[in-house]
Order: sequence, then structure tokens, then C-alpha cells
Amino acid sequence: MATVPTSYLDKIADSQPGGYYLSKKFGSSDSGDVVFQSSDKVRFCVYKKDLATFSGGFPPAEFTSDSKEIVDLPEGGVVLDHLFSFTRPGRYPILHTLNIGTLVELADAAEKYEVYSAIMACSHLMRMNLTKHPLQVCRYAGKYQYPDLIDDVSPLMLDVPILQIFDFNMSEKYFRAWLRYLAQFQALHEKLFPVFKALSACIRCSSNLDPRLGTSMPSRTVLIEIRQLRCPGCAAREPLGIWTPIDGVNTWSPLSGVDQIYGDFQKFSAFL
Repeated sequence: MATVPTSYLDKIADSQPGGYYLSKKFGSSDSGDVVFQSSDKVRFCVYKKDLATFSGGFPPAEFTSDSKEIVDLPEGGVVLDHLFSFTRPGRYPILHTLNIGTLVELADAAEKYEVYSAIMACSHLMRMNLTKHPLQVCRYAGKYQYPDLIDDVSPLMLDVPILQIFDFNMSEKYFRAWLRYLAQFQALHEKLFPVFKALSACIRCSSNLDPRLGTSMPSRTVLIEIRQLRCPGCAAREPLGIWTPIDGVNTWSPLSGVDQIYGDFQKFSAFL
């Protein structure tokens, strides 16, 4: 669980003499008929009817007492403060400033308690974090079965050390799929190795195509970008190819079979 400074906790709740906090947004006596307490002792008063309307994981049958019983939840106060904001009429909270740790915890809570609007918001924010936090996004996409998201994030992880991926608690099913997914890029390395030293300049204007090419074999991540190269000088899209001597003149020839090589690629979800 992400550590939350007490000063930040004070922004969402008021300290009480009994050693607990009372939520600023969900703490008044008329703000609910059931009381939830977070792992860091923040209490939230929420209406059962709102939980039944906006979520599928808080069934009102679980809370049958006429008095305000206290239900302990394992999530922290900051996470629940955001989560419960999705379970009542009104504007939803702004989440784009959340750090990745809090976002992951909120996404887990939204899925666990089936707070549908929060699920959609978290899914959108996870996609916005593809490039900055690919490992966290990949684990989220795999855990909650978002194949489109995992297909989009997996190419960004091609150069992440395999032990780092293993240590990130990816499930055995997804780790095995990852190894198979990775193997196809290793095969591409071997097939295209003769090409990359030649693929350094535009045949029309001699501008350098990409500083990552022409000197050594590029990384696996770069491989997925090669077919989309554009010359910065003339903006022409160059096919993969090599210089070959024809009648004593070096001529650019597209590499035979490249389209088929790329066409054989399968997305990560195909290995699951």
C-alpha cells in the first residue's frame, strides 16, 4: 500500500478524540447510513442506496443493522476518499494528479467493489500512463483482462530486463506468454541484422533517417518503429531495404520478405 503522509490525510479528514479521522466529504451525520473505516482509521458515512446504485460490490444486504455500524476496509483513506466520490450523485473527482502507486490502489479498489464509473476513469488514466509506467499498466491490464491495453503496452516493455518483469509479480500465465511474445522479436533481430547498417540515410536527400540506425543493431523496442520511419529532410516514407550494386551502380532494393516478416507478428494477447 502506498504510504500517505499525515499532512495529506489531514486534507481529506478531521482528527477525532477517539484516535480516528472523520472524512471531510463523508463525515457528517446526515451523509450516510453505514460507516466504513479505512486501514488508516478514516471513517466515511455513505448511503446504502447510493452504493447499490453506483456499484455492484457493496450489496446492501450485507448491512442490515438499523444503527450505523462500522465496516472495516483494507484500503487507505485517500483511496476510499476518491472511490466513494464515485458512489454518489455529483461531479467525479479529478484523478490525473494521482501518483502511479495511488492510481494502482484506486484501480484495484474500483475493480474489487465494482464501482463502474471509477473503473472507467482508472482504465483511461492507466492508458495515459503507458509510456511512463509500462510495468504497472501491464500488470493492471493482465490482472483485470484488458487485452487491448496489454497489446498497446507490451511493445514498450521489450527492452525491460526479463528479471525485472519477473520480479514485478506478473502471474505465471502472463510471464509464460511474455517469453513467447519476446521470442518473436528475437527472431526478427536475426532476420533483419544485415539491413540496419545500410538503413541510415534517405536515398532521396541523404538525410539521416534515425540516429539509432546505421551503426549497430537497434533494440527490440526500435524494431517496431522501423516500418514507420520518415525522412526528416523530405518527409518521404522509406521502405526497409539495402544498397546493392546493379550494373556497377549502388541501387536501393527493398528487402525481400520484410512485409511478411512483420505480418507474421502476433500481439501479446495471442499468446495468452
